[in-house]
Amino acid sequence: MTQIAIVKTTFEKRDEAERMAHELVEHRLAACVQVQGPVVSVYRWEGKIERTGEYVLSIKAPVACVDKTVTYIKDHHSYDTPEVTTTHAQTTSEYGQWADRACL
Repeated sequence: MTQIAIVKTTFEKRDEAERMAHELVEHRLAACVQVQGPVVSVYRWEGKIERTGEYVLSIKAPVACVDKTVTYIKDHHSYDTPEVTTTHAQTTSEYGQWADRACL
């Protein structure tokens, strides 16, 4: 087993989510990106409770790429304060090696 990073972020529009997914893979900042949704997000923003349909990106990247991946998302996201969360997960050695080759 080996570690891989899973980065998540959300977009209001599917085309923006798919564009970001493509760019992350194209720029070798992600090995694989899944676009899920729409989902319903409920949150407080500027003193009001909001309810928004969003699309979730589940981004798989080598741990060594995470900082660059997060920076790219923040620099190219349409939200003023995008959600960007990162977790590390165990994966098979084969998948980890594939992710490394896709990104590095």
